Amino acid sequence: MRRRTALEAIGASILAGTAVATTASATGGPRIVELESEIDTGDPDAGDKYAVEYLGDGRVELTGSTTVPKSCYEAEVVGIESTQYGDVVRVKPVQTGDLCLDVVSRLQFRIELAYDDDAEDVFLEFLEEGGR
Repeated sequence: MRRRTALEAIGASILAGTAVATTASATGGPRIVELESEIDTGDPDAGDKYAVEYLGDGRVELTGSTTVPKSCYEAEVVGIESTQYGDVVRVKPVQTGDLCLDVVSRLQFRIELAYDDDAEDVFLEFLEEGGR
């Protein structure tokens, strides 16, 4: 399992060398606390799935999976946008290397967010590779 701990910064975080832009509230979060992803070659036709769990104390955990064309991908958060309905976390798959199995796979991920106060409603949007 690949595990990354993102910098706790309001407004922007650095993740895998890519700036994560956010238009979410600059006072209170959300901040990316942790991001983990792993590849599974089982059930590649399952489609996009995600779940949101509110852990209390302003913490939210998003888990999900999406189909990727090869076995060398990881999840990247490319932005968090505050909307009238809640915060939208945008996630896309990013290829981590050129030498990998050419096998349709499942990219599974877990993202933990932190708010200074109560968590907002949180939604997840899957982006295509290369999308922003």
